[in-house]
Parts: sequence; C-alpha cells; structure tokens
Amino acid sequence: MSSLFSQLDADPLTDEVELSIEGKKKSFEFLDVVCFEGKQYVLLAEKGSDFAEVYLIENAFSSKEKYVPVEDDEICEKVFNIFQTKNEDF
Repeated sequence: MSSLFSQLDADPLTDEVELSIEGKKKSFEFLDVVCFEGKQYVLLAEKGSDFAEVYLIENAFSSKEKYVPVEDDEICEKVFNIFQTKNEDF
C-alpha cells in the first residue's frame, strides 16, 4: 500500500481517530507515537481489529502532515518492540 494519509482527525475524549485514505474515511484506535532512528511513527489499530499498524509521520506538526504505511517488516518489528516496552500491558 503506497497511499498517503491526510492529517489525523482525533477525538480528544476517546482513543479513536479517523484517517482519510484515498478519499475514504476509516476509523482507528490510537495506540501510541514512537520515535525510532530520528523519525516518528504512529501505531493504530483499525476499529474491531487486534492488529496494530505502523505509519511513518511525515512533516509532523505542519499543515502538510501525512501518514505513510510502513511496509518494511524490520522497521515495523522494531517500532512495535519499542511500543511494547513503553506499554507493557498491551
């Protein structure tokens, strides 16, 4: 999957976020933001799924912020390991 995601639309009262993917909105549960090798990654789980997905945050804190799915299994594993260390109860 090579599509770029639009800016995160988060509900401040819940852990739910919506991303616009190729013009269609999808709901996710926000899990965490992890820094790895100088880059920021967001971990999300699609609503109803127990599977965490890793996205690279490009242009963080700007109006051009994008979320790009990470397809490199090694990076995903390392980012998820950091997430698990931070969130031992997950």
